[in-house]
Amino acid sequence: MIAANVFIGVDGLLKMSSFKNYITVLIRLGKLEKALQFLEQYKIYLAPEISEETYLFNKALLQFEMGDFYLVLDILNKIKLNDIFYKINQKRLMIKTFYELQKTNTTYFDILYNQLNAFKKYIYTEKSLPEINIEMHKNFIKTLFKIMGISKGENKKWIFCWSKLTN
Repeated sequence: MIAANVFIGVDGLLKMSSFKNYITVLIRLGKLEKALQFLEQYKIYLAPEISEETYLFNKALLQFEMGDFYLVLDILNKIKLNDIFYKINQKRLMIKTFYELQKTNTTYFDILYNQLNAFKKYIYTEKSLPEINIEMHKNFIKTLFKIMGISKGENKKWIFCWSKLTN
């Protein structure tokens, strides 16, 4: 695709969705070095009004895969995304990062729990999302609550204390 110059449109620009999709495919294939190379080489083809946010979000994705979770949080906290799908992916990536951090440091449990609840509220109240996306994100939330051992009616403080005792 790069050799055939399929990414660049007739206007000389690269769509933010194509940029993210290509990096996501490379990540899933385990080709992190190629993804990093693409990130740096093709950022100049992004429209100026979306360039920084698109570049930084995708850099955060790569850093997550490389396990540099503190850098992921630093990057995500610096960007303000306007695109609804990028914004949701930013929230999901933040949740995934806190999940990874709480596995080794239980002090992140409350932050993760609060982020999940805020994301849940966002998904239920955001009117511009297609129904299929809403269901996908609801399933993400439900699955993560199950993985964390939290179900309706359980006291999160009790679970948090229990996790501290068992770690």
